[in-house]
Amino acid sequence: MDKDKYVQLVNYTIKLSDNKEYNTQAVAKMLGLPHDRPYNVQCRLIISFLKKKAKTNKVIDNLLKSSHSQKAVCSYLVEILYSLFNPKNLPKKAPILISEKVYKELIQKEKDNTLSPSETIILDEALNIKYCFCIKKLYLKNIFIENILEEEAKYNPYAICMSSIYKKRGIKPPKKVSYSCSKKYKWSRKFK
Repeated sequence: MDKDKYVQLVNYTIKLSDNKEYNTQAVAKMLGLPHDRPYNVQCRLIISFLKKKAKTNKVIDNLLKSSHSQKAVCSYLVEILYSLFNPKNLPKKAPILISEKVYKELIQKEKDNTLSPSETIILDEALNIKYCFCIKKLYLKNIFIENILEEEAKYNPYAICMSSIYKKRGIKPPKKVSYSCSKKYKWSRKFK
């Protein structure tokens, strides 16, 4: 995603979360800053970091210029930055339609080769949801790293998610499983 599109995304992504302290810690962690400090200290660290980066980073410069008041600048910036890698329309965890207990039982049955045809369908859908969710989370993290931290993306979402969801469990992934994500799940669609 190019910088101009990311700037537009920043401008439209001002959303409030329920837990400002958690969000501040999460943003500090994403920025590579200490994330176990009191709220006010974390705010100062985040603002200082962003002001230094703004000199060379168009996205951050635009973000700082659009801050409404100095008093609310920390919560404003944290709200925006947090929502970039954790948007409201993205579920908190992979929204599989079965309980975690049933999911683990089906995984075990797959390993034991005792799945019924109907259980196979249920497990395939759960695995697909988990895979697509994993890709989306890493995709958002990569965009944040590239546009805010101006570093090369560290993760290949497809390889990491394929390994953690399918290969490490000894499950053969369906053909073209990655193509199903944006078609099947609204929360998985990429930014326009």
